Amino acid sequence: MATSAERNRLRVKIAGADYTLRGDASLEQLRAVANKVDELMTQIKQSNPQLDEKRAAILTALNLADQLYRLQVQYEGLVQLLDSETKSPSTKGQ
Repeated sequence: MATSAERNRLRVKIAGADYTLRGDASLEQLRAVANKVDELMTQIKQSNPQLDEKRAAILTALNLADQLYRLQVQYEGLVQLLDSETKSPSTKGQ
């Protein structure tokens, strides 16, 4: 585990509010994650202008959680496919 001295720190703006991110990830990754959240929250707020910040943030979190879930399902399917391919006898050359 990295110590606080080894953690990267980055100031970002998400939905007009300033945040300081700290983490073990690279600055590029921290910036990319913040940009993704900002873009999605902006889209949600533009399509639903009546939403307050809290509801927009919750919808943003739900959208990102859905994306994560779908990617996990795809990943697990690919892992199972690879496992079945490596465990099944090869039919090449027969």
